[in-house]
Amino acid sequence: MLVAREGVTMTINWQGAVGVLEAERGRATSAAALIRRAGTPQEKTRAELIYGEGMAEANAMIGTLIVAVGQGGVDDMDGVEKRLARATDARERLGQLARAIADREPGQKAVGPEWLVKLGADLLKAVVGALWSHRAERDAVTRKDITTRLETARWPAFAEIETG
Repeated sequence: MLVAREGVTMTINWQGAVGVLEAERGRATSAAALIRRAGTPQEKTRAELIYGEGMAEANAMIGTLIVAVGQGGVDDMDGVEKRLARATDARERLGQLARAIADREPGQKAVGPEWLVKLGADLLKAVVGALWSHRAERDAVTRKDITTRLETARWPAFAEIETG
């Protein structure tokens, strides 16, 4: 699937699409780990709520995509895109909180460079679309590979995140 972003056109396949979802999970868990390690009790509570919102949306969207891979499509593409956007929004808010904590904590590293903070809407749509484009051409092994990779993109519970 082709996607244009900031004047650049790129092709995204299912592996790249799942990679984007895995990266979102990684950014969310990195931010949560820093907050769990260095945040005040109030910041930790706030982070757990924000993370919970993002986890619920991301995992529901991933569940829908897993079913879509098996069935060959999604009935509610807008719903999937909205879930992905809400998950990304929660991850961005979590990242902002983590960066604020990192800025005041000596020796802490901010969570990711600023250009990673926000994914463009076109890329989000491409991620979702790439997971079922050419679905009729996929064999059972490829569908299983996609499903396995999607499972790894699920967000863990806040309490299960290692604080390093």
